[in-house]
Amino acid sequence: MGFSLVVAPMERRFGGQRVLAGFVLGHVGATVAVAYLQVWLFRTAELPVPSPVLIDVGASYGFCALAALATYRGPLRRRLLWAGGLVGLLAAGLLLDLDWSSIGHCVAAVLGFASYPLVRPEAAVHHEARVRARRLYRMEH
Repeated sequence: MGFSLVVAPMERRFGGQRVLAGFVLGHVGATVAVAYLQVWLFRTAELPVPSPVLIDVGASYGFCALAALATYRGPLRRRLLWAGGLVGLLAAGLLLDLDWSSIGHCVAAVLGFASYPLVRPEAAVHHEARVRARRLYRMEH
């Protein structure tokens, strides 16, 4: 359900390449950041090296980044409500269960919020112009 609410409208408006870039940035960026934080924490605390099981490599980091990136779609009021709801949901996740996964989701959301250049208004206009040009080309040929 989250996929249809977030990814499909974003792909239609901004294009698949930009949405894929946002997903990959959130997924890989949060995974690497959490792994680096784990290694740093275990080295500074002089604890044994963590097992690979601690590293979360699911797709949820990418979707969380896209949910944050979706904040930049629509009217201001809707964007503020969306951002507030997302931040509230992530904060609740941290408060209820402080683990590496919830930290990774927060990192992914920060990366998504910081990825505004991927979906700035000029990006949407450029994508829509390309889609229209393709349709016109297909109609002519």
